[in-house]
Amino acid sequence: MQNAPTSARGTGRMILITVTAVVVFVPAMLAAWIGLIFLAERMDMDLTANEVFAWLIAAIVALVLWPITLRATRRQFWAQRQRKLGDPDPAKNVPGPPVPKVRIATGDLLGRVTVVILGALALLLISGSQEITTLLTLGIGAASSGPRSAWLLLQLAVFLLLFALFLPVLWLTDRTLKRVPPADPRRRALEIRQDWYLAAVTAWVACLVLGYLFAYLVLTRL
Repeated sequence: MQNAPTSARGTGRMILITVTAVVVFVPAMLAAWIGLIFLAERMDMDLTANEVFAWLIAAIVALVLWPITLRATRRQFWAQRQRKLGDPDPAKNVPGPPVPKVRIATGDLLGRVTVVILGALALLLISGSQEITTLLTLGIGAASSGPRSAWLLLQLAVFLLLFALFLPVLWLTDRTLKRVPPADPRRRALEIRQDWYLAAVTAWVACLVLGYLFAYLVLTRL
């Protein structure tokens, strides 16, 4: 019974945050879209209003959603690891315990920065270019017999992409972990490192799907 007020407060807080985000985000998006259209015209850029909107959405996916999703996914990976270690109360790990702070080697730090930058650039290019969106849409349409099979094909493609990226990262990081005994103080840092790269793969694929879906809606609905 004591959890009811806490749950109600949490729900109310989420509703307030959602309403505030909508009230602030929608006008800001419209203002940014109109401003970028005028900027494109002043710079003599051959971009339609739809193309400007597609690049704006892609920038949000690449620069906002990608880092946020990476952070949240990393936290969930750490929570899952804690549950595997026998956490007596898995429910308290939702949305997951904070990831412990450990010292990051210079090489690892550069690797993470590179992954974030290249991931953002790839998301921006794939989601923002309507030519790429058109090619992907035509390819999915040609390989499917209708909307239902197209959706199934997209899910299969996402699964294969995730598998192709996830497996080598898991294999490389797991090799390093296996060389370190469980009692070694270095192991926690290596586990956090593995979780980060696996979370990066998962978050990037998720953002790629969202970016494509947004780009598809801009292409076909606006």
